[in-house]
Amino acid sequence: MLQKRSVLKQSRARATVAAKRPFTPYMVNTHASGVPSGDCLMVVHYILKRTGLFIGHKNEAFSLKVFDRIQSVDRPPASVSVALGLFDGLHLGHMGVIARARQAAEDRRLALGVFTFTMNGAVPPHKQPGEIISFNMFSDIMRDMGVDYIFRPDFSQFHDIPAVDFINTVLLGRFGAAHISCGENFRFGRGGGGGTGTLIELCRGRAGVDIVPMLSVDGAPVSSSRIRARIQAGDIPAANALLGRRFCIDFEVVHGRALARSWGSPTINQPFPDTFVTPRFGVYATVSRIANTWYSSVTNVGVKPTVGSDHVLAETYIHDFEGDLYGRKVRVDFLDFIRPERKFDDLETLRAQINADSAAAADIAGAYVVKANGSQ
Repeated sequence: MLQKRSVLKQSRARATVAAKRPFTPYMVNTHASGVPSGDCLMVVHYILKRTGLFIGHKNEAFSLKVFDRIQSVDRPPASVSVALGLFDGLHLGHMGVIARARQAAEDRRLALGVFTFTMNGAVPPHKQPGEIISFNMFSDIMRDMGVDYIFRPDFSQFHDIPAVDFINTVLLGRFGAAHISCGENFRFGRGGGGGTGTLIELCRGRAGVDIVPMLSVDGAPVSSSRIRARIQAGDIPAANALLGRRFCIDFEVVHGRALARSWGSPTINQPFPDTFVTPRFGVYATVSRIANTWYSSVTNVGVKPTVGSDHVLAETYIHDFEGDLYGRKVRVDFLDFIRPERKFDDLETLRAQINADSAAAADIAGAYVVKANGSQ
């Protein structure tokens, strides 16, 4: 475990590093009414205008510790500013809560923690909403923001704890929270009996509390369910605007039938986990990241009706890339919907359509790739 002094040195160093380094290009040129756009991580610009917080490049020197069980958490050596929430989409509203926690950490020289949770042991799989972000990607963004600790127990570990015990034993006791930030609709404790009023009362004189108002865009709250609906409808630009980043996948590449390879256009196949949101079946303009380099790409999501597939796949052709990616987790970011998935009468017609889709995707993705690679 880090000593308190080293944690505080990291906190000060983090601000210095962030002030000197360029933005990480998670987001490029997304436009939506009411939401700012930019060449980089849109959330950065959004939060900068409201909190003065600067989020810089990831620095691998900063450690990030993840705890999956409440019982495994030893009280950190330094007091912690904790952001509370499910953070299942890590959208603009969620980032606002985490940014507020980070601001408190910087102001008060605290370590920075995020308390979220999984629902694997509490909700039947068929009733779970589709995930919008993988935990691997979630962790990368948290590391970029300088988070020291992720507390990520399953909901079943604490859902039956009374609200007062959750605050006293878990947050203030085991997690060492000196400051707590959450959204205005956050509930906690047995049966959701605790709300923001309860949180403020129980923490009075013991820990600071920030309640972050719900963010609205185009007259409606930014929510994971709203984003999920846009993804499922194939409205990727709207989903990306609400996320403040590009919707992406980073699943493992598996072997396919190698049909596209025989045509000189090898593709990667990435099966969608059952727990992950599935975009509308069809063809998308995408960008793919391999070894810190971005490439324009075109991705088909669906079951490949012309040749057949046993499960939902993302099949991606990556322009100007040659190499073996089997077994690797490749990040593919979605930019826009091109056309619905369809069944073709023969393979030659399919091949011609793939070439047309590839050209259309390259036109959309080209500017993204140039800017993303140029800002690294």
